[in-house]
Amino acid sequence: IALISFSVDAQYCSPTFSSGCAGWQVISATIGSSVDWTSSDCYNSDQTAMIAEADPMDSLPMTVTTGIWCGCSVWVDWDNSSSFEDSENLHHQYIGGDPSFTYSFNIGIPPGTALGQYRMRIIGAWGSDGYSEGDNGFGPCGSYQYGSFDDFTLDVTTTTSVPDLDADYA
Repeated sequence: IALISFSVDAQYCSPTFSSGCAGWQVISATIGSSVDWTSSDCYNSDQTAMIAEADPMDSLPMTVTTGIWCGCSVWVDWDNSSSFEDSENLHHQYIGGDPSFTYSFNIGIPPGTALGQYRMRIIGAWGSDGYSEGDNGFGPCGSYQYGSFDDFTLDVTTTTSVPDLDADYA
């Protein structure tokens, strides 16, 4: 008897934006020193070919610019389960501005994180921090009025660095 094995690529959920993205979107993201991305199409969310590198227990600096009155949230699928749990939200904030707002923060790679690649999701949603329940939608797979999302790859590699004790580990 022959054993046949195959793999299926993970199918992640997608948040919806019922009124579209237009000026309400993720405009750009800088993730560590390895990703410097600017959106050319707010409907193309697959940026997973862009790989941000981080060391275990490191503090990864990020800068995310969002459009008109949009918040910012960041999720990482640490258990590679093809879904994002509440505990995998590493940043959420809503300040917003017109025509845009830039969020600058650090995310921490949690202690004990295995080396490997993980999906990172950035959401820029109008009137929402992307995490807290509200009228304009919330969650990594939520239904929003306006906004966009983009998925990247986070590669946790070997390290010789000292952990940053000021990082947010969610």
